[in-house]
Amino acid sequence: MRTAVTLSLLLTLIAISGASNAEEHESIHPLIGVWRVVAMEHEGRADSGVSFKGMQYSFDNKTWTTRPGDSTPAGMADRPSLKLTYTVDDSIEPKRLTGTIVHKMQTRTLKAIYKFDSDKLVLCFGAGAWPADFDTSHSKTIRYTAERIPQSSADNHTGG
Repeated sequence: MRTAVTLSLLLTLIAISGASNAEEHESIHPLIGVWRVVAMEHEGRADSGVSFKGMQYSFDNKTWTTRPGDSTPAGMADRPSLKLTYTVDDSIEPKRLTGTIVHKMQTRTLKAIYKFDSDKLVLCFGAGAWPADFDTSHSKTIRYTAERIPQSSADNHTGG
């Protein structure tokens, strides 16, 4: 009898624990994780890869980190990762992503729209304002497409 009560209590605790973990998993925003940039488009033209090769985005609950690519132009490859705090607004279409960074006592805000296209993340950055859409041919916007890096591989790529 004592074993049955103990077993019942253990199963109840496991069930409660599993329920809270399932709820936590459902509440995790789909942006969270590490993403490898696989395509870039600016002014309607696709980039050959020189501007984004090796570039990654990483999102946790509060921080958005951009790791420059291995061969990006203008010396960006040697720069450290850029860390921003971010917020999302999923209540409107297109969804908005706002990143904020404080550098040399100045606050800078990056405004982007985003969507998921199958298993890829598509980010489109505007020049000071949120882009109206993902078409780069009619405005000064840049669109990046990224694919999620599995967690075990992400740990190897980010040193985490």
